[in-house]
This record gives sequence, C-alpha cells and structure tokens, in this order.
Amino acid sequence: MASALEAAHRLADLRGRPGPLRDDILDACRSTLLKGEETGDAAPVMAELMAWLTGNALGEIPPSAGSPPLVEAVRARARSLGFMLDDGERRNRDLDIYRKDRHRDASRFLHGLVFVSAGFGQRTAGPDFRQGVELDRLHEIWSVMWSPMVEARLIELSADGDTLESAVAAEAARRLRDLREHGRGHSAIAAIELFVAASQAGIGDRAAVILPFIADEVTHDPELAGVAQALRDLVRLWRSAVMIGLDNCEPLAELIGAAWRRVLFLLPNLATCSEDHVSTAVNGLVILREVVELAANELDTLDTGLFDEGIAALLTADLHPALAGAVAAVACLAGRLEPSALAARITGELGGAYAEAKGRVAYLGGLIAVSRELLWTVPELVTAMDEVLAEADGDGFIALLPHLRLTFSRLDPQDIDRLARIVADRRQGAAAQLTRPFAVTESAFAANLELDRAVAAELALAGIGEGAAA
Repeated sequence: MASALEAAHRLADLRGRPGPLRDDILDACRSTLLKGEETGDAAPVMAELMAWLTGNALGEIPPSAGSPPLVEAVRARARSLGFMLDDGERRNRDLDIYRKDRHRDASRFLHGLVFVSAGFGQRTAGPDFRQGVELDRLHEIWSVMWSPMVEARLIELSADGDTLESAVAAEAARRLRDLREHGRGHSAIAAIELFVAASQAGIGDRAAVILPFIADEVTHDPELAGVAQALRDLVRLWRSAVMIGLDNCEPLAELIGAAWRRVLFLLPNLATCSEDHVSTAVNGLVILREVVELAANELDTLDTGLFDEGIAALLTADLHPALAGAVAAVACLAGRLEPSALAARITGELGGAYAEAKGRVAYLGGLIAVSRELLWTVPELVTAMDEVLAEADGDGFIALLPHLRLTFSRLDPQDIDRLARIVADRRQGAAAQLTRPFAVTESAFAANLELDRAVAAELALAGIGEGAAA
C-alpha cells in the first residue's frame, strides 16, 4: 500500500495534465486516506486533492467590461518583465540587479508595487542601500503572486495616474505631506527612508522633491547624533545612486554639504553636553568617524580638515570622561593627538582620577566605542592599562572588573583573542592560558575572595602578614 507522501507525489505529478484522474491513482488515494486516518498521515494527500479540485487559474474580465488604464499598464509591464499573471501560484524571482538591466527594471517595478501597497511581491533578500547592509550581494530575491487583491488596489489608485510611476509619485507626495503635517519632532530619517523607497520604486529624479524637506529637518536639528545619522544615510545613498535610480547626484551632494556644515556648527556644543546625553553624543562621534571613512577624498562638500580642527579644540574642554575618550580617539586617528599623550591619559583615568570605578573606566569605554583598533595599533595603550591593573590591589581590581567587562563587551571574539595575545606576549606567557576555562564558578570565586579577606584580617590582628602593625 502506498504511503500518504508517495500518493501525494503521484497526485502532484498528474496535476496540470489534461484528462481525468486515473482509477489506480484514485484507488491508491482512497486506501492511503483510510490508512492515514488511523496514523494521522493523510494531510499531504488531502492538500494535493484540494489543489486538484480547486485549481489555481485566474479569470480575466472580458474586454467589453473595460479596465482602468493603470491596471492594464501594470499587467502589460508585468508580462513584459516575465511575471506570470494567469494563476494564483506563489513563485520566487531571483533578480541580478547589478549586472542585468532587465532585472533592475523588474526590481524597480516590484518596489513600485510595494510602495503603493499593491501586495504583488515581497522582497526576502537583497542589499539595503540606506543601511549599507549586504551591498556585496548581487541578487534580490522576491516572492510574487498575482491575485484579484492586487487589481483591486490598483483600481483604488487609478485616479492617481495611468502608469505605476504616476501612482508612486502621488503616493510619495501624500506621505511627504503627512510628514510635514504630522511628523514627530525631527523627521529627517523618516524622510530619507521615503526618498530611498520612492527612488527604488522607479520615479528616479522625481523623488528629489523630498530633498528640500530633508534639508530643512537637518538644518533645524539641535542634536549632533541625529544630524550625523542623517548624514551617514545620505552618504550611503550617494555611493549607491545608480542602483537606486538617481541619474543626477548634484542635489544629493548639495544636501550632504548642508548636513556637514550643520555638524561643524553643532560640534562645539559637546563641551556643554549634559551627562544624560553623553551616550548619544558618543554615538554621534562614532557615526561621524564612519562618515569620514565612507566619503574621504570622494566628496568635495565634506571638508574633513575643519572637522579635525573642531575635534582638536575639544581636547582641552572639560568633558565627561566617556565623551573625552571618544574625542581623544577621533583626534588620535586624525593625527591631532600623540599616542603617548593618549596612553598617559589612560593611565591617569584608570589609576584613580575619579572616586567611583565607573568613572575611571568611562574614558576607556569612549575610546573603544570610536576605535577598538587603537588597542593594537597603539602599543602604549595596552602597556598603560596593564601597568595600572597590575598595581591595583584586590579591592580596587574587583571594583573595576564589572565596568571593564562592560567596556570590553564592545569587542568581538576575534578582537578579544587579539588583545589577549598582545597581553600574553607582553608578559611572556601563552595566550591560550588566558582563555582556558576554570571549574571555579563566579559565585565560588566571590566566596573564596571573601574568605581570603577574613583570613588576612585575622592575620593582621595577630601581627602576621602585610597588614600587621609595625
């Protein structure tokens, strides 16, 4: 007797062929279903029978009934790009968007239908040009399915124009108007997302009408981090202009210049940054360092020399230690601060510049946030940290330990191994020993440490050991 899965496969093979079901297949299905009711294994056969009986073909409205031009235009374009509209089957479409013009046109067509919420396709993989993620991925993967709901949505949009591009442009105008009227605070990032989506949807340079709104939002944003994030997104778009359908990059380059000038204007405000905003300010410097790396020597509108001068001016300001560490890292990378001076500051900070352990580690945390590679490109840093920690007593080291753990959590496993090798080489030991697991748990270690302190106190009372009275 055939299994349910085998019968399902046989039905699937016959599905699509003309003519009635053969009696032997029906007999196999009948017997399999009877057995499947006992074993609970009848579902595959039932699914295939349902597909056979219901089918997947879609009908069409007769020409005499008429159809809005937008619907006909979308249907014609979909067929010209190789999409199947005759049934309701869901299919995957692999688009080589970097190397094939037709595939790039299909991508913009699909992005356009997504933009107007038509429900025809859903992208499951591909590069993200705004976030700068998977840009080396050559293909977009889409899941597509034509249905009456797609046509219903297009009929709703038929008043916006006779082409998909017209519908996209009208929808972009509506969303931009909503941002102007109902935007919460500073909406530069939301406007950039709208600009990217509209550009990828195939309206190209017509999406540039969104740029003045972005410029207005950026020039009125009082937070350095917000402007830095918008600037980074704009630089990424500029680098991927061809892929998102922009033929004229000049307006985008001008907007990048305006955002950069806003950064230079806001940079001195870090000197008066409150403690509540330190984390945000450090993140802003991290983003700006990324911007400089992305656009160095490529965009004339970004004068990195002025930025370096602004950072150097902050070196003498009375900053929160975390922000001071971030500023020092940026200055060191730009050649405005000597590595020896950076190491000396680390020694002073870790050695007790602040009463609380958290404050003593904050400078190092800001430095690592901006540039973890300084730990192995500036040997003086590891030397300074090693010497300070070696001189710390037990209580002092235990106080620093949780904050050091949090600070070094910014490093990935490879970075940690690299740093471990540097420390091991300095102490002429084996790096593998630093990462070797021990059977003692953290709680057991804490209990043993407390016991050690109690024994040391008893020895001191008895006049024995380092704590004994002279």
